[in-house]
Amino acid sequence: MFAVRLANPNSITISDCHSNATWIQHDYGKPGLPEDVVGKIWKPSLKNLYAKPVGVESSDSGCSFVLETAFDPVASSEYGAAAGWTTVDVDSASGDVSVAINMFNKSATRIPEAMFVQMLPAPAVGRGSWSVNKLGAHINATEVVNGGAKHLHGITRQPALSVTSAGGQRMSVSALDAAVLNFGELTAYPSPVLTEPDTDRFGASFLLWDNLWGALRISCLTMPMH
Repeated sequence: MFAVRLANPNSITISDCHSNATWIQHDYGKPGLPEDVVGKIWKPSLKNLYAKPVGVESSDSGCSFVLETAFDPVASSEYGAAAGWTTVDVDSASGDVSVAINMFNKSATRIPEAMFVQMLPAPAVGRGSWSVNKLGAHINATEVVNGGAKHLHGITRQPALSVTSAGGQRMSVSALDAAVLNFGELTAYPSPVLTEPDTDRFGASFLLWDNLWGALRISCLTMPMH
């Protein structure tokens, strides 16, 4: 599932970041945006589905699907949500599933936004064990100390994500183009850092892009350098 999360730029508070620094509101809040910017998660809808079954070609060892998806017109026209085409190839011999995601017509905006690909396999809902590959070792989603990166993790090795159901079934996911993995609720902000991610309800997601932080914007050039 794909989702675009739009963050209300006026809803970021100092308490969210556990700091009294004056830059918090400016860095995360993007001051100057309209007051009516919504904070919402937009999910796409399936427009068309194309399938190529096993045996169409002599070299086939599985089947392929192509999905055309689109977001709500408001998300596209007002907030720049991109349309997408997704190709799913299933190899019946190896059991591997390859997914290629292509996004088109992404508009440039200053609105705080993030794009995710969310993983929530049915056998893992409510009772799965989730882990991320960190420097060659898998770290469980609940093994991060308070104050650390509870839900956002940089991807350094593949497969990046592993999920095991209560029945022992295991799924591993490699992300070739995404550099950040998120556990729990869809958010690209570093907070919260004191609560465990809710993987039972939200699973894990790969962060494709975001512009929530202001650390790289031109205004930072006016700050004194140390």
